[in-house]
Amino acid sequence: GILAAVFAALGLLSSFTMGNIVQMNAAADAAFSTFHISKPFFGIVVAAFCAFVIFSGFRGISRVTSIAIPAVSALYLFLCVRAVLIDAAGIPQVMGEILRGAFSVSAAGGGIFGFLLSGALRHGVAKGSFTHEAGCGTAPMAHVNSDTKIPAKQGLLGIFEVFFDTIVMCTLTGLVILLACDGEFITDNGMLLVIYAFSKYYGKKAAYLISASILLFAFATVLCWAYYGKTCLSYFIKTKRAETIYLAAYCATTAAGALMSQGLVWAFSDISVAVMTILNLTAVLWLRKEVRAETESAGLCLPRRRRKRERMASSAR
Repeated sequence: GILAAVFAALGLLSSFTMGNIVQMNAAADAAFSTFHISKPFFGIVVAAFCAFVIFSGFRGISRVTSIAIPAVSALYLFLCVRAVLIDAAGIPQVMGEILRGAFSVSAAGGGIFGFLLSGALRHGVAKGSFTHEAGCGTAPMAHVNSDTKIPAKQGLLGIFEVFFDTIVMCTLTGLVILLACDGEFITDNGMLLVIYAFSKYYGKKAAYLISASILLFAFATVLCWAYYGKTCLSYFIKTKRAETIYLAAYCATTAAGALMSQGLVWAFSDISVAVMTILNLTAVLWLRKEVRAETESAGLCLPRRRRKRERMASSAR
């Protein structure tokens, strides 16, 4: 239908912007600032690697991401936990500052003002959605290729991904930064701020570790979005030639993305994510009964009637 076509078109275009240019630009900055690799050379090398992996098919993408992402995530998680444990005595003070800052009168006034202007709200929601893509509707394109025979279990894995990415990884990163900076304003550059924070605990070598992590995360994201874009393209055209042209254009964008400005790219990405999320959540709400039935049949939650009976029995006791 029309809504599916709009979603596929936005997903196809987003693969070039949000899934490619934004990632490559951040990775190129990290490579240049830490390893002193020129951005044009970096873009060409990464594009060549992407072409090699992408043209090997989804299995090639899956093999790379299934090894790279868990390995980098485990290393990053270990470094975060170790850093937090080193300064564990400062956690109560940091948490107190967070709560005081969040619920203070000035924060409330700023929140209301920002809501009225819609600036803070829009940017906060947009960047949050960009981080975890929850509700955007892109992740199912990858999950559908899993080997599981129970879709509900795969859905729970998708929920866990969002939890781990946002609640665990982002919270630990924030704690490391706050503990390391100790209330001082160091820089407004996110990547440099993270590097500074980890450098306090691991010395100058932290720059190499964090930059390498950024490069691997960006590379894996570019590979995943290549598959997303190819899937969206197949909604309109299902020919091998069209797929080859798209993948060639995608790899060329990977090389150019290291040099391109992110201004208009971010604006389009924010809009496309918002529209895709609205369309996907509308479909999810429309199919909520089917989702509940599938989850109950898989034994992952109690049927509604049984839950009601158990609540009544519990209240009677």
